[in-house]
Amino acid sequence: MSFKVLFVIIIIGAIIGLVSVLFYYVRKQERHIKTRISDKSLLAVMLLCLFFGMFGLHRFYLGKIGTGLLMLFTAGGAGIWVFIDFIVAAAGIMKDKEGYFITKW
Repeated sequence: MSFKVLFVIIIIGAIIGLVSVLFYYVRKQERHIKTRISDKSLLAVMLLCLFFGMFGLHRFYLGKIGTGLLMLFTAGGAGIWVFIDFIVAAAGIMKDKEGYFITKW
């Protein structure tokens, strides 16, 4: 097997593992979501992350100025951080600055 094929298999396995851990965390935290809901829009967070994630605009929207600046200066962690944030937002476990879950569309 070539190095490229092995690398792709490892990356796909890592992504599947990350997604399964995130969905496990969602199920574990469901009881807290009902009492800790943010006023921020999940749709706005996902769209900002998708189109302007490299600049960290979704982090600024959530009030996370420090990590927004880090994303701005590192181009969203070379895209990796943006990808992870999008998955976290889609799974419904992203939180705002106060620690409230972003669940309202």
